[in-house]
Amino acid sequence: MTISRTPETAAELSAVAPLSAHQQFLFMFNQGEEAGPFGPHYHIAAGWRVRGAVDVANLQAALDGVVIRHEALRTVIVRDAERPHQRICPPGRVRLEVLDRPEPQESLRDLRAQWALNEVEAGPFPLHDLPLLRAVLIRFAPDDAVLVLQAHHSAVDAWSLQILMRDVANLYAASSDFDVPELPEVAQYAEFARYQQELVAEDADREYWKSTLDGAQLLALPTDWPRSAGLPKASSWHRFTLSAETTTSVLTLARQTRSTPFIVLLAAYSAVVQRGYGQDDITVPTFSLGRGPQRFQESVGSFFNCLPLRVRLAGCASFREAILRARAACLGAYKHELLFGQVVQDSPEVAASLARDDRTLFVFQVERTLFSDTGTTVGDLTFTEIRRDISAPVGGDVPDGALWTLSIMAGGDTVGSLAVNSNRYDSVTAGAMVTDFCRTVTALVADPDAALPGFAGR
Repeated sequence: MTISRTPETAAELSAVAPLSAHQQFLFMFNQGEEAGPFGPHYHIAAGWRVRGAVDVANLQAALDGVVIRHEALRTVIVRDAERPHQRICPPGRVRLEVLDRPEPQESLRDLRAQWALNEVEAGPFPLHDLPLLRAVLIRFAPDDAVLVLQAHHSAVDAWSLQILMRDVANLYAASSDFDVPELPEVAQYAEFARYQQELVAEDADREYWKSTLDGAQLLALPTDWPRSAGLPKASSWHRFTLSAETTTSVLTLARQTRSTPFIVLLAAYSAVVQRGYGQDDITVPTFSLGRGPQRFQESVGSFFNCLPLRVRLAGCASFREAILRARAACLGAYKHELLFGQVVQDSPEVAASLARDDRTLFVFQVERTLFSDTGTTVGDLTFTEIRRDISAPVGGDVPDGALWTLSIMAGGDTVGSLAVNSNRYDSVTAGAMVTDFCRTVTALVADPDAALPGFAGR
């Protein structure tokens, strides 16, 4: 939201906070109020199947309660002042839309739940509409519904959305007279922004990044159309699934190499880039939770930090060795994590690829969830996170670049998505990228000791 007047009263001044490092990062992609990270399509949504009869009044009270609890949901970013800052506003009522869409065939409800979530994601969410949280309840039957939470992404990251759903479920159960644990005390996002201002980068951490990123640039791949073509833009989401067999192999390799599923999948993606684009020195940007001290682990806001992970595959004998190289890159980055702005300050050349007209940045991440896809019961309701495997031509905006996201499901397989912008790639190109990634991961984890140039599917 754009507010030009400078705060004057004591009350106004107390409601003002500096920008967080992530909010400053968003200014790198600023495209005004109609597009980009301050536009109406830069939002995030998730959905849950809700089993049990939902009391709409109690749900409204629970939603309003999280707005009181978390200031980030009622905070605006003042961008046109001499010094951009955050301003915290009074609590307001969450917009809750209730839709009755009876579906007698239970076998179709999972499908309709995904359609409903895609439908919500396709709509706008202006940054000036406070609070920065909305909800849609779609009822298939009196005891079976879908609850979608949507928030502006400048205020809420993916992990924060999980926290919000947990808090809504807890407050709903408490208002329905169920004995549920008290929610933990929460530090506010403005406090986090002030904490970040006091951070001083350690010399050892700065030296690590300067040395590690010497000569490196963030991964940017060729596009179908240059940015300068000025084509209309929407972010399309191409979803896919890795089988339970492939996922089991990923988990097994993670244990064998003392790494994580993310590291194994990062190594596989690096191999995809090596094979498809001839690069063997690859700096893949990823997002860390970026929350810092323990007191901010329950907070809601946009915390995530961009970490450049440099994976060098030159001379790599096998995929197993590639995993070990990715592991070393990740361990070093986590140990020496700095704010992305601090990294770029010392190594400005790493961000040079962002300016390439004929290329676009590719980010790779694996997400976690607080709610099981097999169901979590709170009070008299059971919440099951909606599985996402239906693609959508329009979804939450990726300001500039492309985004790979994977989630390992409790059921044993992995669901993922590739989000691209329609002014840079057509759907055929994006679909081919997804097919190549899935085929490559499956081949690599099935035979991790084969030489990288000769794995099946090359």
